Amino acid sequence: MSEQETEAQLPAGRPLEPADYPSSSSDELQKTLTATASADPSLSTNQQFVLALAIRGYNQFDTTETTRYRLVVSGVVFLLAAIATFYFLVLLFGTLLPYDWLIVTTAITVHLVFAAVVAKSRSSLFEEDNISIVTDNHQHWDHFVFGSLDDVLDSNTVPVFSMFLGILFGLQIAVLAATTSHMDVPVADSHVGSLLVTTNNLFRGALLDVMEIYHLNIGPEMGVLPFWTATMFLFFRITFDGLLILFALSVWRVHKASRLFVSFPEKRNAAKLSEWIQLVSNHESRFDRSFSDEMIFSFIIKEYILGRHDVVLATCNQFQNIPVSDEVRALFVDDSGRPLFAPRPPGTGSELLLEDVGPDE
Repeated sequence: MSEQETEAQLPAGRPLEPADYPSSSSDELQKTLTATASADPSLSTNQQFVLALAIRGYNQFDTTETTRYRLVVSGVVFLLAAIATFYFLVLLFGTLLPYDWLIVTTAITVHLVFAAVVAKSRSSLFEEDNISIVTDNHQHWDHFVFGSLDDVLDSNTVPVFSMFLGILFGLQIAVLAATTSHMDVPVADSHVGSLLVTTNNLFRGALLDVMEIYHLNIGPEMGVLPFWTATMFLFFRITFDGLLILFALSVWRVHKASRLFVSFPEKRNAAKLSEWIQLVSNHESRFDRSFSDEMIFSFIIKEYILGRHDVVLATCNQFQNIPVSDEVRALFVDDSGRPLFAPRPPGTGSELLLEDVGPDE
């Protein structure tokens, strides 16, 4: 099913009714709605929609892909990217760029552009992502998308960094192997030598100069490097370090997010989902520290499906700025149709933590 985030339209001025199911819901969401209505018949239609969208949203997270599995995949991706980049660039340098200075200039330029693009694109790790509704290709609702939590648990996040690292690794090997002087590094006079020199440069940056202090080397001693060779090595080392930091941060965030779903209930009704949200919102799980906006919204879901409209209203008023789309806010109404979640005012970000709302009643 092709899915996208979109602003679905709610019937204006009234709560939803069962008749709205076919026009607003995907086939999968309708099945979940039928199950939730059967398990919790006392819920209003809006509560059933919120519950079903939340269950399907949480179900999107593939927590079977453990951190260890992602690391293994990342290692394979790194090797494939490095090998492919090396062979492609050796062929390119050997046919189109016959001069050493042209190879080095091109490699450094490509490297700097590559580093800038990676740094800019990966700034999204810290951007605020909207909590919204994903629809199918017929513009029917399918599930909630939980902002940063969805991004972190995206199965491609960690391998992408290893791919970038592999491309950069292969680029340095190709530069050392393809230049006639091997960048004035005698031990890089073969493919294996270039590999060892590049590996040495990678680990010297990753281990924060520990190898220099203890005079450790991977492969033969390189001796004192010429100025321009040392400068090129420094460029690569800085980018290696940046990618390794982003890779480690992504692995840590995936591991932390995955732990939240260890206790996710197999029986998914209003009571069980509420118990799980309460459990992962405590201080030990630190859901509130890592994903504060998603935790606040999950708390609002819990209170709403339990029928605590006054708590929902107070919480929504206190956290008006959390990045929840207007289509999602429109779902939260009481039995009379009174909106509980006002449209988002100008400005972004939530400035308070849930613990300031008060005790759960």
